[in-house]
Amino acid sequence: MTLTFFVYVGIELGVLLGALILYQPEHYFQNGYALFVMTPLPIAFYEPTGAGLFVFSWFLGGSILVALLYMLWRDGPRFIEELLLRGKPREHSALLTVAGLFCANLFFAIIYASLLSGSGAEPVGFDPTGVPPWDLVVFFARASVWEEIMGRSLLLGLPLMLFSLAAGDFRGRPVWRYVLGGGFSFNLPALTALGFSSVMFGLAHLPGWDIYKVFPSTVAGVLFGYLFLRFGLWAAIVLHFAFDFAALPATILEGNTIGFLTVLSSFLLLFWLVAGIMFFVYYLVRILEFFFRRSYLPAAEPAGPVKAVTTAYPGFVSYAEALSDQRGIVTPTPSAPPGTAAFGRGFVCPNCAGTEARFADGKFHCTGCGKAV
Repeated sequence: MTLTFFVYVGIELGVLLGALILYQPEHYFQNGYALFVMTPLPIAFYEPTGAGLFVFSWFLGGSILVALLYMLWRDGPRFIEELLLRGKPREHSALLTVAGLFCANLFFAIIYASLLSGSGAEPVGFDPTGVPPWDLVVFFARASVWEEIMGRSLLLGLPLMLFSLAAGDFRGRPVWRYVLGGGFSFNLPALTALGFSSVMFGLAHLPGWDIYKVFPSTVAGVLFGYLFLRFGLWAAIVLHFAFDFAALPATILEGNTIGFLTVLSSFLLLFWLVAGIMFFVYYLVRILEFFFRRSYLPAAEPAGPVKAVTTAYPGFVSYAEALSDQRGIVTPTPSAPPGTAAFGRGFVCPNCAGTEARFADGKFHCTGCGKAV
């Protein structure tokens, strides 16, 4: 399932880059796409056109390409282990997580649309009929990248940074990490910011659509925010791009010699919908586990014998407490192991700046990226 998903994402990316390369320069002077701040009534502040639109369009395409390539480079080996059934339960790669969330949300969207149809509601949808292909490409590319910058970096990362400033505790996390995301704990501040950014993301769709679009957009905002917190902005961009461009290859290439994409995309969507049932149930159970603090699914196998360690700081383990628990050593002043930064009592991963870790075999194993230090 995951392989077919990313092959199709590659086709989507080819359509995007092909459109940017093939369409004539005059398009950049005939069109304009507003940049906006995401609020319940989005506030436009700049509309690039001409050379500005050319640069902006390639910024969008380049951002999506870099996000996808970085995902493959960063989590490719881990994903191969999952394909060989050697992956750890619960500790999924970004590739499997993005594909699973895509399928789960596809199933949710079908159920939601069916409920609306059964109730007699007539939601306003986006009709691409008569819209030039180049306009479709830039329109959805802007949504995939710009909405993530506004919805995640601005409305999720910035509130978390302000909270850390107010608390006087950055825990060694660089400022850029709040912009690009990744390695965050799902504690109360993060969950609050996640809820806030998701609701704002949903309400921002109200002016251009209708009230029926707010709820599914809010749910999508939760998925994007989850990826931002756990992996980074790049993962949220890839998932958003996959959503928005799902029907675009068949729409743009309709009537061409490669029109078989219409049949292919329909078959794949049916396949992903079936997989989405399983992923939807899986993530629903994971949500219940998180809030009720109970385990319903197999836990990940640790790298070695590990005892549970509790601290006064939810979301991370102090070095001293881990040593004390594992080796019977009591260290009055916490200190960080080589290669990490010591800030108070917290663990900080030197690779992803994550603050959660398992202590096994004399090393910390970051739960965000898996690096042992």
